[in-house]
Amino acid sequence: MKALIDVGDWQELLTLEEGRALEGEEAPELVRDLAARYPYPGDLDPASATWVTEMALALERDYAPELLVAIYASPYWAAFHPEGKGAWEERVVRTRGEVERLLSSTSLEPVLVGLGGMLPCRGEVELLSSLEGLAVAAGPLARQAGLFLPTSEDLELLRRAVGIERVVAREEFQNEFGGHPAFYQRFPDHLILAQEGFCLRALGSSPRPAYLAPEGPAFIPLTGPAELGERINSLVDLAPTLLELLRRGQRILLVLLEGMGTDAFPWPFRPVANTCGWYRYITADFPQYLALFTGQHFTAWTYPPGLAYYREDRPGKPYPFSGLFSELPAAALGRIYPGRTAAVGGRSVHTHVFTGCRLCVECFVRGLYHQGVMVTWRDPL
Repeated sequence: MKALIDVGDWQELLTLEEGRALEGEEAPELVRDLAARYPYPGDLDPASATWVTEMALALERDYAPELLVAIYASPYWAAFHPEGKGAWEERVVRTRGEVERLLSSTSLEPVLVGLGGMLPCRGEVELLSSLEGLAVAAGPLARQAGLFLPTSEDLELLRRAVGIERVVAREEFQNEFGGHPAFYQRFPDHLILAQEGFCLRALGSSPRPAYLAPEGPAFIPLTGPAELGERINSLVDLAPTLLELLRRGQRILLVLLEGMGTDAFPWPFRPVANTCGWYRYITADFPQYLALFTGQHFTAWTYPPGLAYYREDRPGKPYPFSGLFSELPAAALGRIYPGRTAAVGGRSVHTHVFTGCRLCVECFVRGLYHQGVMVTWRDPL
């Protein structure tokens, strides 16, 4: 795969796997135009929802995909706004308007999924300074963290700590859930799960203060054709069902809404299980995206929550522009389906890593610091 990064003043063409600049080669005109046409306003700007709509319409018009994925993350990013719930409510209203505008302008069959809502933040559990072992988390709003080399005192402290829901040993988790052996090679000694409304502070988590926390809902809302609703009872049913519809010739628009759960979903919906046993997928976290786009629960893959990713973040790491990921999921919907697939997302690397689409446009943002737009694609377009 190749990538084009546009920061406003210049564009850089590179290989996605190696992150190596491609001198003397030009990206396709469509790619250059998409990267430059709509500058991304930033995660914390409510206009990011408008950017997703404009880019989705451009992709449908100029590329005509059979599967188009649009990821609206604006309500999720309200977590870092001091107004908290008020900012979230405003973003939900604006995002709904943008989705309605997209639906009224597209010829594709729409499927809408809310990934779960946001709660007032009840507190942040500080793990770095209170434990002798090393606590590691990934993502901007961590509700789960890995604990490595804990002492017995660490485990006792966590069992008594306010805001901690569960501490699970690797062997206990593996005996209950099974899964890919490589998943457990990367699994922490213990997995720490926060209670609803709490966030964790650990190595790799965002230092910014959070005013909202992501849910871990038992059910998420889905709306789409009647045939779709009858066949999807769990989030892992989505990808195989859409794949079958695509193979029949149906053109599909899949809209994902981060930070919107059953309480805020403004369209009639079917509740879909967001669980794997007792484990509840956290709103917009990478295990949830893996399950949605591969049709398999996240234990089938090699990136557990609490992965000590810094061990692999070294010079020469594959996919240096894909966050902590060193490979792309081979079974992602957009990678399995051989036709034209495209995605746009206000959630950075999630867009190209998890959708697997042939052409992806995403915000180039790291740690909420806005840098531009990145387009990734597989030849031939």
